[in-house]
Amino acid sequence: MPELSALPQLQPRKVPSQQRSKQRFETILGAAAQYIAAHGSHSLRMSDIAEQSGISIGSLYQYFPDKTALIATLVHQFQEQGHRCVQAALEPVTTEAKLLEAMRRLTQQYYWLYQENPALRNIWGSTQADTQLQALEAQDVQRHAQMLLDKLSELRPSESAEALQTTALLCMHLLNASVRLAITLPQPNAASPALPSLLAQFEEQVLPAVLQSPGHAI
Repeated sequence: MPELSALPQLQPRKVPSQQRSKQRFETILGAAAQYIAAHGSHSLRMSDIAEQSGISIGSLYQYFPDKTALIATLVHQFQEQGHRCVQAALEPVTTEAKLLEAMRRLTQQYYWLYQENPALRNIWGSTQADTQLQALEAQDVQRHAQMLLDKLSELRPSESAEALQTTALLCMHLLNASVRLAITLPQPNAASPALPSLLAQFEEQVLPAVLQSPGHAI
């Protein structure tokens, strides 16, 4: 878990290597995700996870020192999904126009990732209330910004590194914030879900403006 390595207080006590222990580890995380999806994370107790997973409280503490470390591990798993989305979106990009389309697709993928994972939406609330989880979240934005920076550097070799870094960080931060805002809004048509108008406007107006560069039309 590379992101958690910089925050040792959030790491699991034990990352299993044997199949049986791996299954128990995933059972714990699955039970935590189910509980958080149904009840939120603020009232979560380690005893709730032990009861829901059918694993003794003593065994639970062998893996996680507290609920923050458990939630951080869930956050990390979701972040890895997001990392793969960013990687898949940016890897084939070879032009400015394709970059914009890739960022638009990424915005949509992020939104549906949150919509399809109730636990993820509730966990996001935890990251806003806990300074340690905020640090994990900030690391993730920086990681994605670096991936975008690498692509921008390929497309704009003559542009200053400082300008490219600002563009990458601003773009990823605004994308993340816009998706987070969108998931708090009521779905206008639950029977036929669609991308919120807020994100459609973000795609059409904000993304092109942020990605725009002198001499590089989007």
